[in-house]
Amino acid sequence: LSANQERFYKYAVPTNDNTCTTPAPKAQIVLNSDQTTYAVTIVVNEEAMGTVTGAGNYLAGESATLTATANTGYRFVNWTVGEETNTENPLTLIVNGNLTVTANFAALPQYTITATANDAAMGSVTGAGTYYEGEEVTLKAIANPGHEFVDWNNGATEATLTFVATKDSAIVANFKKLSYTVTAVVNDDAKGSVSGIGTYEYGATATVEAVAADGYELLYWSDRSTENPRTVTVDGNKVLNAYFIKKYESEPTFKVEKLWENTTVPASSNNGYQAAGWDGVVYMKDRLNAAIWAYTSATDSALYVNTD
Repeated sequence: LSANQERFYKYAVPTNDNTCTTPAPKAQIVLNSDQTTYAVTIVVNEEAMGTVTGAGNYLAGESATLTATANTGYRFVNWTVGEETNTENPLTLIVNGNLTVTANFAALPQYTITATANDAAMGSVTGAGTYYEGEEVTLKAIANPGHEFVDWNNGATEATLTFVATKDSAIVANFKKLSYTVTAVVNDDAKGSVSGIGTYEYGATATVEAVAADGYELLYWSDRSTENPRTVTVDGNKVLNAYFIKKYESEPTFKVEKLWENTTVPASSNNGYQAAGWDGVVYMKDRLNAAIWAYTSATDSALYVNTD
């Protein structure tokens, strides 16, 4: 059948008098066999900016779907179809003739994001740089030892800050010094005390002094130092142990005597001597302010002191 050709089919109906009549047509069949095809062509205003899909040949009346994809650093603006523009993406068109469609792209604006610390000695920030409009920015505040992150100059308090670039921005991470405590423990409060304990900022110098009660003197600190007063650099919480012993005035005569044979120094004094610790060598002072020593070996572990 040719395009749009109409045909009518008639049929005879018998009557009572054995004659036939031809009624009016009861059915009409219309056939459309138009197979015309049209070309849809898509061009890009600048090929480096993006790509498109959907070009090709379509039957008359068929739908064509066009999609524009921008490359990094660019954005899709609109389509141009003849004198008309359209911002839909994807764009669907009914094809009734040959079409040429232009996809228009443009470069994205770029923004500078600066990120610094309020004090470079306290910490640093990563993530600064140049970003395209709409690109996600992630900044991280990293505190140096002895310091901690406080907040950003926009009020955010999480050490990781994420936002979308919409303008040039100057971001500042605020840090502060940590504070630590310097405390002291004495072997007997009746024998002495320590001054200079308290709270200090990281990096500060604390001066502590062991103050012996009447009749006593400092034997040493827990690190075996005898310096008094002494200074301590505060880089964390500090605990100092001060060991005091009784002070005697007379000079000793020397006679060696074995006091005990234990690898662990007794907690109590023995024959008037006070033990301060055991680490292969026992550090002690006798009642006459004389230094006492000890030795260990594979076969013997004993403490020998002057007892006269």
